[in-house]
Amino acid sequence: MADSTLIQEYLDNPHSAERIKILQKIRESEAWIPISLCSDLLKIKLHHDEHIAILRASSTKQRIVFEDYLTSQLANWDQNVAAAALWEWALRTDCIMWHRTLPLSTSAHSTQRIRYTLADLAWYGGGFPLIQRLVHTEGLEDMSVAYHALMCFRALQFGVKCDRLLSLARETVENIHALPERLSPITWPTSSALIQIGS
Repeated sequence: MADSTLIQEYLDNPHSAERIKILQKIRESEAWIPISLCSDLLKIKLHHDEHIAILRASSTKQRIVFEDYLTSQLANWDQNVAAAALWEWALRTDCIMWHRTLPLSTSAHSTQRIRYTLADLAWYGGGFPLIQRLVHTEGLEDMSVAYHALMCFRALQFGVKCDRLLSLARETVENIHALPERLSPITWPTSSALIQIGS
């Protein structure tokens, strides 16, 4: 049960930075905010850092209710809040409603960050169908090198075949010298492996 003193302290505080610290205290002490209050607070126009802190301090006592709330709201939140909500969903629920992430993966309104987070969390829900959708989304070629590397990695893991991704992997290997040094170690092995398997 949530500590009503901490919650009242949060609600009474006029400063966002201090409220975020109180929310961190709520999470650390495992006092938790009820989902109904969390839902109301997330409707208020606050900085995304505070919205994220509210999500992280929300109760999962009723895991299915928490999961239902998160997965039904993903498309309504800014990308920072939605990405954090996906991590909360993956780490603090049973991921029963993973199918709700599939439309988000192909929505024209989903940013690269949301798609990257979905691919990153594919083991928690979605798996093959999710990666299959992501590799066929419009604009794949325009995404970052890090996104391409993750997609190559996930395609290998889940056995997803895609000519577009194979072409991107070949292009990456051919132009590896042009990549920033920090990206070469993660991009080269995955792209090479995808080419070997896909050929």
